[in-house]
Amino acid sequence: MALVAALLMLSLVCANYALHRDVMYPGFLQASLWFVALSLFTVFQDMFIPVSGDVFVLLVAGVVFFGMGAFLGSYDHTPQRTRNYVAEGTLPSGPAVVVLAVALHEVDHSAAEAFCCELAVHPHEAVRGNAILGLGHIARIHRKLDLATAVPLVRRGLTDAHSYVRGQAHSAADDVEMFLKVSAR
Repeated sequence: MALVAALLMLSLVCANYALHRDVMYPGFLQASLWFVALSLFTVFQDMFIPVSGDVFVLLVAGVVFFGMGAFLGSYDHTPQRTRNYVAEGTLPSGPAVVVLAVALHEVDHSAAEAFCCELAVHPHEAVRGNAILGLGHIARIHRKLDLATAVPLVRRGLTDAHSYVRGQAHSAADDVEMFLKVSAR
């Protein structure tokens, strides 16, 4: 019975793949996962608590209907045939991530602060926002900050044109106020 169920799921896997030839197609993924689960159950049946035939038929019916539901529910799925590129230069993942890494892990708080201050005026909002947030992290971790340089940058971030920068600046201002006991607003 388990072998028949596994073969039934294998046919659903093949049908789902043949429909779109896309391994990320939800129907294919769903059927594949259940095929693997039923195959493992078939191979290692002795290791499981015995299940009556009626209960197993109910389980298999649920699995098949669930797999068919994924097939029917996403039947008109259109696979992505080309690589999904984000527009060149719209996400500066390197600098936006590096500035936070430096703020969180650099032992020399002065070097981390100088790096964050330099990038707090970057043209891209993700880099600018993360640099300002980095100043808040430095205040929280090291309990030190050059207030004459950092606080004006945080205040500038609070009025930035981009909501992302404003949000990061609010978080940084909270850290500066909490850990350095200085108003940053």
